[in-house]
Amino acid sequence: MFGEIIIMVTIYNFFTRAGQIGFTNSVPEQDSPVALPMPGGATVIQIASGEKSGFALLSNGSFASWGYSQKGSLLNRISTTKSEYGPRVRDTTSLGPITRIASFGRCKTPHVVTESGLVYGWGGASTGSLGKLQQSYFISATATSITTWGQGITGVLGSGATPLMQFYPNTTDLSTTLQNRKITSVFAYSNSAGLLTNTGEIYVWGYNNYGMGDGTNTLKSFPTRIVDVDGVVFTKVELTSTVVALTDTGLLYQWGHNEYKKFANNSLTSITQSRPVLLSHPILSNKRFIQAAPSLYAVFVITTDGVLYGWGVNQNAMLGQGVANLTVYADPVALQTGALQTAIPAKVKAYSSGVLVLTTDGMVCNRADYLQS
Repeated sequence: MFGEIIIMVTIYNFFTRAGQIGFTNSVPEQDSPVALPMPGGATVIQIASGEKSGFALLSNGSFASWGYSQKGSLLNRISTTKSEYGPRVRDTTSLGPITRIASFGRCKTPHVVTESGLVYGWGGASTGSLGKLQQSYFISATATSITTWGQGITGVLGSGATPLMQFYPNTTDLSTTLQNRKITSVFAYSNSAGLLTNTGEIYVWGYNNYGMGDGTNTLKSFPTRIVDVDGVVFTKVELTSTVVALTDTGLLYQWGHNEYKKFANNSLTSITQSRPVLLSHPILSNKRFIQAAPSLYAVFVITTDGVLYGWGVNQNAMLGQGVANLTVYADPVALQTGALQTAIPAKVKAYSSGVLVLTTDGMVCNRADYLQS
């Protein structure tokens, strides 16, 4: 059981505080993790992070949100832009118990899945993730199909077509492509998406300029299996411009964008990698991993012995070394400052402006975010 979040995002810019740290606007910027208590001591079971906001799914089936609210994205019944400087439990009584929550970052459209299997969304419909207009998309899945809507010009809807807009949900049957495999999860970022099967294969589609693991840089409008990993069983996948995928033996593969030394491999000089690359670094040579998360600037992993490591550029002080500089850390560094000196990390989520860490005792920790506009 989880219960506490360690937040690693705070400041919108040097002068405007968006509330990502989850405290009052009088709290200074943080360059070490700080604990964020939930209202009434509620237990957290899942976390999600937007560009300037945070969400925590609670064990009672409701959720708390905080940070920068745009077009009602915090479900605070306020359509104007404002910041809320602390977690507040939202009224979701009419929805029933919630089992999953996802935030769409800049799209300002969080979604939840309820115990009854229904999907609810709210916030900025102008992005299309509510199935109305354009510039975004939404993906859900059954065991053998995906249902998508929104902007599809990059092929990210996975239907085999590239429509400018898909205004209503469209279901694509993948039973033939998957060959008796079942979909266990889907993942997406920006204009790329993918799915993981029950036998550990990964299929990808969408924008492919950085390399999606299929060995090419060609746009894919229909799910395509990644290459060079026959016999490898993947269990978890996360992506931004860089993809990270964990195996059943605790190894980590990466592909996509290699800027800022996000592959922790000094021998890789190419900015893009279209094929999976096994993480290999002396500091982590005897380590196995239970969690991995990429941001736009860095990559984070949690090892089986309960240590959070990161590498890449220290944008927004997200590498947790107690300093707010833009140093590139090509070698993995342990994040054991602030609240993480004693807390044991269990889950990690990253986005462009920072990192959320959920610890084994349910604490949420936050890292400082210096977004310079």
